[in-house]
Order: sequence, then structure tokens, then C-alpha cells
Amino acid sequence: MNTTSGKQWITKGILLAPALLLGACASSGQARFSDNLRAEGSHMNGIAERWEEGHEQMSKGEKMRDQARDDLKESEAAMRKGDSRVNTARAQIEGQQSAYRAAVRVLGGASTPKDVRKEADKLEDIASRWEDGLEMLGDGTELAEEGRAGIREAELKMAESGRLIESGRQKMQASELAYRATVNPHEPAAKAQRRDVSDAPRPLPAQY
Repeated sequence: MNTTSGKQWITKGILLAPALLLGACASSGQARFSDNLRAEGSHMNGIAERWEEGHEQMSKGEKMRDQARDDLKESEAAMRKGDSRVNTARAQIEGQQSAYRAAVRVLGGASTPKDVRKEADKLEDIASRWEDGLEMLGDGTELAEEGRAGIREAELKMAESGRLIESGRQKMQASELAYRATVNPHEPAAKAQRRDVSDAPRPLPAQY
């Protein structure tokens, strides 16, 4: 390889790296950064493998993040529904307690079996509604607790997904820097890192 063609190859490699990495975020029908690296020769396999490891880790983190978001929404909805049911149940219980206290103040004046049955039916109705409130209270409390537990679990998954995404991103960017160092070994690592941070367009999106 003559000097002129060698310089052209180096320049082409430096300019191609961001575009190649951006290709990883495009449709699956386009070649990935690692595929392009392997196409350049077996000496690029190690860099390609590290990039693929980071890409897989990042994809896993994104799937975990999306699932955690769905779980969080469902758990928050369950918690709200449970809390609402608890509030309704407490109001019903308190209402029947008040109804019972009011009823017993006028009981005892029955003069016929029919009047006694009316008093008994009224107490039975109060007792039944009271029991319904207690059952609703238990169900609502259980649902709200399950929702809160689901929220805690979803938040842990969100944090873990963030670590996976960031770790994968770093591996992919490190592979890109290694590629640049290979095609231009005279470029200082610090300069390559600065270009990775400041060049536009960025190889990877900044937000997840």
C-alpha cells in the first residue's frame, strides 16, 4: 500500500466510524457496526465482539426498562384502586356502626311478634352491610399492598435497566474508540475521546 492510498484508508475509516455506529440504531435490514468491522478483516473481530456484547447488553436493558415501565403503571393503578376501595369500605363500616347505635336506642318498644321481627330484620340488615364493609376493607388493603410491592419491584428493575443500558453504551463507544485507534494509531486517545463526545451527530442517543 502506497503512502497516499494509506492516508486515504485511514481518513475513510475515521469518517466512517460514527456513521457505522449510527447504523446500529437504524432498521435491522441495514448492516450493523460490528458487521462492517468484520467485513474489513479478521483483525477487527475482537472489536466487533466487544461492540456486539455492548449492543446485546444495551438491548436487554432497554427491554427491561420498557417492561418495568409497564409494571410500574399497572402497580400504581392497583395501589390507587386498593386505596379507593379501603376508603369506601371504611365509610361503609362507620355508617353501619352509626346506624346500629341509632337503632339500639329505639329498640325494645315492640308490642307484637311482627314488630319484633321488624326490629330483628333491621339489625340483620345493619350486620350484613357491616360485614360487607369489612370484606371490602380486607380486599382493598391487600390490593393496595400488592400495588406498593409492585412499585418497589418496578423501581428496582428500572435502576437495573439503567445500569445495563449505560454499561452497554460504554462498551459500544469503547469499541468505536478502539476502531479509531486502529485506523489512526497516531491519534492520541484523549483527542479521540473528545471527538467522540463533541462530534455531531452523536453515535448513540443521550437519553433512554
